[in-house]
Amino acid sequence: MPSVTESMKRLLELAARSDLRAFEEAWAEAIAQETLRVNQFLEVVAAIESSGQFQKAASYVQLLLPVYLDHQKWDEALAVLKRLASIAPRSSGLRQNLLKIFRAKNVANPTIESLIKHSGLEGGPDIAKAVKLLETYLMFTPGAYVEHPTGWGVGIVSDVDLENAFVTSDFREQKAHQLTMDFAHSITKPLWIEHLKAMKYDRIEELRSISETDQVRLVKIAVLSRGERVTTVRDLRDALTDGIIPVKDWSKWW
Repeated sequence: MPSVTESMKRLLELAARSDLRAFEEAWAEAIAQETLRVNQFLEVVAAIESSGQFQKAASYVQLLLPVYLDHQKWDEALAVLKRLASIAPRSSGLRQNLLKIFRAKNVANPTIESLIKHSGLEGGPDIAKAVKLLETYLMFTPGAYVEHPTGWGVGIVSDVDLENAFVTSDFREQKAHQLTMDFAHSITKPLWIEHLKAMKYDRIEELRSISETDQVRLVKIAVLSRGERVTTVRDLRDALTDGIIPVKDWSKWW
């Protein structure tokens, strides 16, 4: 089985040469062996697009879809469908599959059907725009955590006005702060419910309790909250001694 590097290199070389017959064989092999991650597959597709082969690029993207849909890998399937919406918005089943995925990913969200309706994904003419709008709506549901990295810090969404596209959030020093959804989307980022910053915002005592009863869980929360960044012991110490573990107790705790 070729390595990820070998597979990427070969596909990109074939795309650059427009050797589509050989490319299609290598593409099918990479899909069958699940050699690449979804973002790598889509990077290769971008190389096909850059040569003006948009119809071919769309067909290659469509070949990816069953790999993720059949295994209910919703995030990967959504990434594939979003690319398809940008290059071939009239593709058969595109709208239906997008609706299926958004409903599956948000099955516990009681407002999902209303959000879908307001986004226009069910019947609007611009699918890519509807997807972007729906993702913005989903970011701002009451109870969701958001962060304004350059000023207000962490906040929690308190109210959403779908008709007028406004969102109201309570930041620590900026309560009941109202913004348009588009503007809020451009200046804030979502935090999942167990992100360390979200828990520090309104569940600091829970974190202190976890530090005493489940050290492994607390470390996991801290590491996952850093995303793909490498986490050092110093990073952990800085994060966990900020309101959770007293600095004087760090050596003993660690």
